[in-house]
Amino acid sequence: MVSAFLQRKALVFCVLGGLPATTTNCITTGGSGIIGAIFGHFSAVFTREVSTFIKMGIRLAHQPLVGAGAGAGMVFACKVGAYHWLLLPLILIELECGELAVLGALDLCTLAVVSAGICLAALLFGNQSDKDLGRRGLAINFGFGDFVEACYPLMDRYPLVNFVSYIAAAAAGALICAKGNVQSSAYLPVPVGLALAGDNSRCWVLAEAGLICGILPFVATVVALIGDRRAEGLRG
Repeated sequence: MVSAFLQRKALVFCVLGGLPATTTNCITTGGSGIIGAIFGHFSAVFTREVSTFIKMGIRLAHQPLVGAGAGAGMVFACKVGAYHWLLLPLILIELECGELAVLGALDLCTLAVVSAGICLAALLFGNQSDKDLGRRGLAINFGFGDFVEACYPLMDRYPLVNFVSYIAAAAAGALICAKGNVQSSAYLPVPVGLALAGDNSRCWVLAEAGLICGILPFVATVVALIGDRRAEGLRG
């Protein structure tokens, strides 16, 4: 972060100063990288303690109500654009020592699987534009654990889908946190994310949470799409 911040400042300084391109490259990449490395070296003790505190806080929160809030909060934070500056860094903190992440399990279920369920319903019951988006969204969410935003047009169009998605995410979060230290990772194919959960009991817990997050939004989307189609038929 320090290097990226300094690179922008150094580039502006070099351009305004009329420095040649090679010198600009050396200063913006090499210079800012060296300063960032020095900062990281001397701040390592502090940041290590902070990351350990964050991980302990996440992994000790084994209460269903906390899990429900975390599950619904994942959906909300992602929708308002807080994923990459808030949720992803927290997931990476949990993953930093080669361990898996509780938030990774929540990411898998409450974001990727919820979106996949909505996209599957759009693919099967939507109009042509919904089918196109649903096909791509389903493939990427299920196969890569990404492109969560594919379901947002349907969530925004149908309040029922939006509401049920939050309910499913909250239920899955409560289940994951209530059953103990269930962990996985973000940005993985859904079957791989389930397999990484650990022993059979944890895999089953994560699978149950995934079924909740997939089936409930799927059913809500099917109901919304069919109801919309019937309403259009009555108007026609």
